[in-house]
Amino acid sequence: MALFDHASREAIQFIDHAQSIMPCMLYLILGLWLLNIINWSLGAHLNRLGIYPRKPYGLLGILFAPFLHADFNHLFLFLSCVSSSNRSG
Repeated sequence: MALFDHASREAIQFIDHAQSIMPCMLYLILGLWLLNIINWSLGAHLNRLGIYPRKPYGLLGILFAPFLHADFNHLFLFLSCVSSSNRSG
């Protein structure tokens, strides 16, 4: 019986943790979608903020590249990695 009590406590802790981080994850996903919709509607002009090697302005890409995605598949795969890495912790 103690095994089930321990498992149920862990399940409750997991659910509480998931509920506490859910708004943050949803805001991140919404923000990425909005940014990429704006980028795609501008003809991907924001992609100029990506990483460009051996160029001083390419250093901005270190900050912005994780938020810019080439197409729907790239964004979807990035978000699936972010959400799955969050489940393991």
